[in-house]
Amino acid sequence: METIQAGPSADPPEVAFAGRYRIMELLGEGDRKRTYLALDTNLERKVALSLIKPEAAQSDPAGTKREAEILGQAGSHDNIVTLYDSGVFDGTEYLVLEFLPGGTLRDYLDKMSRQNQRVPVADVMRLGRQMARAVSHVHRRGLIHRDIAPANVWLDERHVAHLGDFDSAIRTGAPQDPQTMRVIHASRQKCRAITAEMVVANVSMGRR
Repeated sequence: METIQAGPSADPPEVAFAGRYRIMELLGEGDRKRTYLALDTNLERKVALSLIKPEAAQSDPAGTKREAEILGQAGSHDNIVTLYDSGVFDGTEYLVLEFLPGGTLRDYLDKMSRQNQRVPVADVMRLGRQMARAVSHVHRRGLIHRDIAPANVWLDERHVAHLGDFDSAIRTGAPQDPQTMRVIHASRQKCRAITAEMVVANVSMGRR
């Protein structure tokens, strides 16, 4: 997910979304959704509220439900973004996720680059181990993320990495609807090559 400044087309609603989430600011925007920092007024906690773009919902009607189910199947893990809720309000599909205040790994790398600094080796090793644990956990649950990139890794206040944005993920061994797969590939501009993650996942699951 690319972090952007809020523009006219991304202005948040002025009332609490779904009667519960008071939107505070735009966190970022991707091909499929806009994600806002919001306050859950029921529980008085900050959350990341992802609103699915109408054109994305139309081109892939099952996409939001699929992502929510995959996040649910992934289960709880220290290095995976937690899904709190999902649904449809006033015709808009949405996901409610934990808010991670450290921004994305992409933000961190860009900041280091602007300051002409190298990422400390200790950080590289630590974040690499955390992502390896996340990917290993996902693969053990029979899932492949398919879009592991710095923009899809979020950092918490302790600078711990959490893998997010599962909108391109698939279940291994499950039949995939051809139309859905075409939509995913087109929206994410995927190449046709098999990714390293898919190779590792198949080997770890005993496939060749």
